[in-house]
Amino acid sequence: MWKKGSKIVALLLGVCCLFSMAGCGNGTKSDGIPVKMLISGYVNLHTEGNDPYRKWIKDNYNLDITLNAVGDLSGAAITEFASNNKPDIVVFDSMDEFTTVAEQKVLLEDWTPYLEKMPNASKIVHMKDADNPDGDSIAKQMMTDGEKLKGVWTLPDTPTWSLKIREDWANEYRATTTGGTVGGQSYPAGNTATNGQPWQPNTPEDLLHFARWIKANKPDSYAFTSAGNNSSLGTLGNWLPLMWGTVAELPYGVYVTEDGEVDFPVTDGTHKLYIDYLKQICDEKLIDPSWYLQSWEQKTKTKQGLIGIEWYPGSISAETQGYNPDVDTTDWWKTYAIPCAEGYDGGYMPIEGYVGKIICVSKRAALNSAKMDAIVKFIDDCLVYRDEETGEYVRPVGYDALRWGVGVDGYEYKEIEGSDYVYVNTADTDSKSFYRNSTAGAGAYDWGAWIATTKDGVIQGNTEEVGVLTKKVVEHNSITSQMKSKVQIGSSLNLDSSLVKNLNTQQIYWEYNYVTGGSVDSYEKFLNNWKTQWKGDELLAAAKIQFTEFGLIK
Repeated sequence: MWKKGSKIVALLLGVCCLFSMAGCGNGTKSDGIPVKMLISGYVNLHTEGNDPYRKWIKDNYNLDITLNAVGDLSGAAITEFASNNKPDIVVFDSMDEFTTVAEQKVLLEDWTPYLEKMPNASKIVHMKDADNPDGDSIAKQMMTDGEKLKGVWTLPDTPTWSLKIREDWANEYRATTTGGTVGGQSYPAGNTATNGQPWQPNTPEDLLHFARWIKANKPDSYAFTSAGNNSSLGTLGNWLPLMWGTVAELPYGVYVTEDGEVDFPVTDGTHKLYIDYLKQICDEKLIDPSWYLQSWEQKTKTKQGLIGIEWYPGSISAETQGYNPDVDTTDWWKTYAIPCAEGYDGGYMPIEGYVGKIICVSKRAALNSAKMDAIVKFIDDCLVYRDEETGEYVRPVGYDALRWGVGVDGYEYKEIEGSDYVYVNTADTDSKSFYRNSTAGAGAYDWGAWIATTKDGVIQGNTEEVGVLTKKVVEHNSITSQMKSKVQIGSSLNLDSSLVKNLNTQQIYWEYNYVTGGSVDSYEKFLNNWKTQWKGDELLAAAKIQFTEFGLIK
């Protein structure tokens, strides 16, 4: 459940008084204290001087923030801290990025003294883990060095991507399949539900049976697709392995066994099962031939209605309808739980990690008390937090303003009947053109990138009214949010980045050639290379040390 902050905490009455006396070359109330902010953005473009988001921040916090949104954040941070124009606020997407820059000793090393001025951040820092209610959370342990709190952070996202199936095709499959052989492969009757319950895919084999039916009955269509961009398995690598356990990518798929050992799909045997499954899909031509080479932008068959099994967020229904304006596609897609291979601990939705984005301030900025007080207030007003008494997530005023433009650019929330979500139309209307939709203002979307969370309870659309498609997106996301899940604890690791990159590159190269019938080593040789030549065993040993430090291994 979600709720919006019930009132705006008196914006800066005391802080503004402090600013009026501060001076010292740091800006006045009229021009704002200059601050440089470095983040990983959505569009990574600068905005012009009349940016209403920048003005809103200046009016409310007396901060004149120059936003530098980039793609390669860790590289940009190292470069900028070595320059004469150092950033004041840096927001990292991962522990690896954060640790790389923190080692340079350029960041504020202890946020503890500021927490009393940051009620929202304090709630996040002191949140309890369900399995450890009496001690510090894993997130806090990760972000603590002795008694020092190394940064504050946003909440990790709730999963929104999940298994989507063409339900109209599934209904046809149930009704028309009587069993038989297709393409040399036998499959059971589709209408095998018991006790009047509809068919649903409970195992990897269930998906294969449906995929074969699609091939036989839907010309020019495919069961599976992806967008590998010639560099990865794309979404197939994100969800297919979950039917047996964790993802097969370092560091995310590293986990701790019940007996306190560190393991990974390549070493526990599930990677071979998953990769053989993908090879079977490729061998039987159940997959879009462009799946590995195409980019996400080129991946249009799903929205065209030519794919039957997808891994996608709830927006799939709205995007499909937008691609087929003359056909009602509302009921094409249905959300399903991840199937689980019999005898394996699979079928869990992956939660990204224990922390979301990590927010840091430079040591130099923290030396200026007036600047730091304003920065602290600004950051805290932008952090979605959970109310421990009600369990609801709260959107503070700064979040609504910078993430969704409410109170800044004319955007408004509308209640979605029968749900805890609210709706915001981000498309121009006959009476209103939004700054972020202009050519010069596209970069303003980046103002909300550093705080964005799927826990905010907001559904985005491009119509003025809440329509049936919006409600369908809510339905998808609500079902997904209730699925059983596990934290990808490997995301908390800070492993040797060069070793990880080399291993993942070698692994993907082998995987692609293996599943497509290219010239490749046997699985046994791949496994040996993974452990020794590509340093997999060494990386898992380092992971065990870090998991022990985090308290995940007792």
